[in-house]
Amino acid sequence: MTLSARVCSFFLGGLAVVLAAVVLLLTLLANRELQQRTREQLQTGIATLVASAEIEHHELEWDRAERQIALGVEREPDEVRWIIRDRLGQIVDRAANVRADDEQLLSQRTIDSLDGLAEPEAVGDWLLLHRRVRAEQPESPPPDDPLDDGGFPELTFSAAVSLAPVRADVRAIGTAAAAIALALWAIAAVVSRWYCRRALAPILSMAAEAQRVAGQAPTELMRVPASADELQMLGSAFNAVLNECRVAFDRQSAFSSAAAHQLRTPLTAMLGELEVALRRPRSADESVAALRATHAGARDLQRTVESLLMLTRLRGSDAIPLGAVVLAPWLADYVQTARTWASAARIELRVLSSAPLSVRVNDVLLRQLFDNLLDNALEYSPEGTSVVVELEADDNYARITVIDAGPGIAAADLPHVFESFYRSAIARAEHPGGSGLGLAIASRLAEVHGGKLSVASESGHGSRFTLALPRLS
Repeated sequence: MTLSARVCSFFLGGLAVVLAAVVLLLTLLANRELQQRTREQLQTGIATLVASAEIEHHELEWDRAERQIALGVEREPDEVRWIIRDRLGQIVDRAANVRADDEQLLSQRTIDSLDGLAEPEAVGDWLLLHRRVRAEQPESPPPDDPLDDGGFPELTFSAAVSLAPVRADVRAIGTAAAAIALALWAIAAVVSRWYCRRALAPILSMAAEAQRVAGQAPTELMRVPASADELQMLGSAFNAVLNECRVAFDRQSAFSSAAAHQLRTPLTAMLGELEVALRRPRSADESVAALRATHAGARDLQRTVESLLMLTRLRGSDAIPLGAVVLAPWLADYVQTARTWASAARIELRVLSSAPLSVRVNDVLLRQLFDNLLDNALEYSPEGTSVVVELEADDNYARITVIDAGPGIAAADLPHVFESFYRSAIARAEHPGGSGLGLAIASRLAEVHGGKLSVASESGHGSRFTLALPRLS
């Protein structure tokens, strides 16, 4: 099902519910109004009959010959039917439209159960209303009705009106309302289908653009309409994702190319050394020299592969176990250990903050980070110079800076020092054996700890690599 079809379905479903509720409400209101009118018609009829009787002090007089009542003359279904009964239930008078079965209906309630004006009640398809009227002081004991002078001590007025016309009108109103609602729903179905297609046309166009871009080169972006609405925001966000994918793709391609080149160099040297050794018989010293050269190439290859594996693991790691560490004693212990593989006099530790600085780190990974920084600093520092490790802090971060007295880094090379396999021209010339991965791994290790590794340097004035780690409160 297409998006426009789903939107239309939701809209038409909701419209159907609303229209059904309107039809039901209209039918109920019509039924209530017509019922109320019928009750008022019945009560008016009873009031007319009572008003036509002569109420004396001791009796009620009803002379049929003298009463010309227009009520109940027609035999229409909605016309009121009425009868008047005496105390014994004998019919005193009745409407012209009352038939035998109507008399039975109007006499259903027992006269003794009536007291004054009763409420209208529905009996089948009829609405009935009774009213008993008594003289103020009827003669006691009352003689048999009628009294000697033709009066009555009490009379019961009964009227009925058929509910069939009301129900027929309610059904007609409900049917007409349902037909109108159905016609409106059908019109809405046609119009909403066209409107949804028109309203969702930009989305459909964007979907077609996305399908077009999916089969193109990573540099291809989606054409975004300048509609200044959410669709433009969506298209711009999609293009931003495509740009990030393109950058990641370019980085991956460059990384793969650099890795292949970095691995090829020691392999080529090893194969060349072996081919030369195999061309003719060699003396023992020459064979040992060839093996040593091959071993050195293999060690370079091993370091490169281990560095690549380290970068891969760091990029794919989501959760690294971290623990609280106080930096001053940790750095003192680390520097003491580092002096075992470097000249003891060449590493100097300076603690510039007297406050206990605690951070959350992984001990093994943090040692790997400083191994890379110190190895880089010692490699590029001239003999007889020292590498300084400084510890200082501000309100939010603890900062450890590794300072060397090397040749420094040119301004053009500074933005790239933490990229994988990147090596400046001076580094390639003076130290051709490096892989260009040490600082990239150190930078990634800083990110793993929630910190940042930065560099400040000038050509000929050494370099300062600063690791900023969040302090524990």
